[in-house]
Parts: sequence; C-alpha cells; structure tokens
Amino acid sequence: MNYDVIVVGAGSAGCVLASRLSEDPKRSVLLLEAGRDYPDLEKLPPELMYATNPGGSILGSAYNWGTMGKANARQSKPLHAPRGKVIGGSSSINGPIFRRGVPEDYDTWAAKGNSEWTFAKVLPYFKKLERDIDFQDGHHGTNGPMPVHRDNPRPWAPYQTALQQAARDMGIPEDPDMNSPASTGIASFPVNTPDGRRMSTARAYLAQARLRPNLRDLYT
Repeated sequence: MNYDVIVVGAGSAGCVLASRLSEDPKRSVLLLEAGRDYPDLEKLPPELMYATNPGGSILGSAYNWGTMGKANARQSKPLHAPRGKVIGGSSSINGPIFRRGVPEDYDTWAAKGNSEWTFAKVLPYFKKLERDIDFQDGHHGTNGPMPVHRDNPRPWAPYQTALQQAARDMGIPEDPDMNSPASTGIASFPVNTPDGRRMSTARAYLAQARLRPNLRDLYT
C-alpha cells in the first residue's frame, strides 16, 4: 500500500505528527515505531505510567535505546543518555517537567539566522499544545491536549519546604510561574502529570487518532 506520509518513530514528535497529519481524512499516514506499543493506555507498565517511577530511563530498560554520550575533556566517562524506545518515545520515560526555554534563547537563535524562532513566533505553538490548569492569560494555552499544572497547593516534602525557606532567607523571591517570560526565583516546576501519571504524546495526541481509517501504525 502506498501512503501519502510515513512518520518514522512514534516518539514525542512522531505521535504529534501522526495525529495532526491524519486530521485530514484524504491524507493516508503510516506511523512506524521500533519500540513497544500499548494501545490500551490504562495497561501501561508502572515505569511508563507513573511520573515518580524512573524505571523506563535506567540503563538496560527495554523502553530506552541505552544511548551513551561521548567522553570529552570536561566529562571523562561516557554518560547514559536515555532516549525512549516505546510508544510516546522519551515523553513516556522522562521526568515530566514542562518548562519552556527563556525568551532570550529563542531570540538569539533568530538573530543568528533562524528568523522563525523568535519567542513571539513560537509562543502561539506553546499555547496551542498546552492546557494550563493554573494560569489563563496571554502567555498560556487553555485548550490544548497537554495538561500543565504545578504542585500547589502544598504540602511539600520536608526537604522541599526547607529548601524554600532557605531561599526566602537568602532573599530569593517565590516565582508562581516558571513559564512566565519574566520568570525568576524559587517555585514548583510546571509538570504534565495529571493524577501523577505521565501525559506522554502517545496519551495526549495519538490516542485520539488511532481509530482514524487513514492512519495505520506498525510496531515491533
């Protein structure tokens, strides 16, 4: 069978591409993935399901490629760089912290010739993908597939409370929103873990597209 589009890898980007491209019923899409598939997301293994379980990212896990970084003058030993080998890719095994880059980085890239990467131009795409539960303003999305929240209200663990108090004692301000363009200070990370479960792109994007007749997925 011939396809209009073949997406290689059902990872963080691949699940999004397959879902978005298959929104057009006239376009046939094939999604290929070398890792395992879990079409029933309620049956995900614990190391993929729960944000506090890092098992999918450890060296030797069946759910990551086990890639190693190269040693250099500053890092004498190669480091494990886990990359997801499973539906959802690295978004299925990561520590799901939902942080944007700082605006200055994007504007610097644009100044070096990547004109479409200014913060003003990428902000609409950040907003399109997210559903921020805590903030509804011009800097946050409210209708996207990816839920974002912060671990508030507390309680925090004792070590977290101690760290927060130490920062206060040093005059470091609290930062209610680390995704604000003017973010500074100490705060809870924004995360994409509703009910403590990772919201991978497989859950947020691909799950809603699986039944489309113009999308076919193949896994090993």
